[in-house]
Amino acid sequence: MKNIKGYISSNYIKNNLISQKVQNLVIRKYCEDKNLIYNLSNAEYIHDESFIGLNEIIESIDNYNGIVAYSMHQLPKDRKLRLKLLNKVLIKKKFISFATEDIAVKDKKTFNNLELLINLNNYIESE
Repeated sequence: MKNIKGYISSNYIKNNLISQKVQNLVIRKYCEDKNLIYNLSNAEYIHDESFIGLNEIIESIDNYNGIVAYSMHQLPKDRKLRLKLLNKVLIKKKFISFATEDIAVKDKKTFNNLELLINLNNYIESE
């Protein structure tokens, strides 16, 4: 079984404020369904576009097989920053999953699929 670190947010996610308890429950259920060992989540700070918590997890990712975040919508809106963070995970041969979307990014193909999905979502929201 793979050992993961959870990642939750104190901020709004897609204009919704989701309690940390609910986010942790969703991540825990996702991990149970995927046979992953769940370690308590790091919570992101409440400032908009702050990714200190995510950076902390990535810096300590050698202790885990990967990260499970509540949602892909916790990632930076800024494409350059998002790609930089995701590349750090992939370079270390780790993965990042998003529980609500049931998406796992573990290689270049899934990385590109996630980016396509984010771009499509951004386009739909701009209409």
